[in-house]
Amino acid sequence: MEGEELPPNPRIRAYVLALLERWVDMPYDEYDVSPWSAGPLMDEASGPFVYFTMRYSMCEEVSAEAARIAADHGLVCYDPQWERLRPTADERSGIPTADGYGASFPRSSD
Repeated sequence: MEGEELPPNPRIRAYVLALLERWVDMPYDEYDVSPWSAGPLMDEASGPFVYFTMRYSMCEEVSAEAARIAADHGLVCYDPQWERLRPTADERSGIPTADGYGASFPRSSD
């Protein structure tokens, strides 16, 4: 797929727009509160995929919420740090897992 630019499919586009409703996009981040490491975020979407990186300082909260939003859109996330699909069953049920991750993280006050 390298070198081939495809517009994001409708589900991926809706997902990215939902992420941008929750968090500001990099190019418009006047107050350094965006969790994204690159942007614009829509540029990271192609066809049936979106690949995005996030700032380490916000990754715990953002990854859980991004996985929940993906599930709301009928999508799943692959988290390379966890080496598994998300949201996990525990995250979907809102039960914290043994490693402290759950579906309900407080939103950032940034």
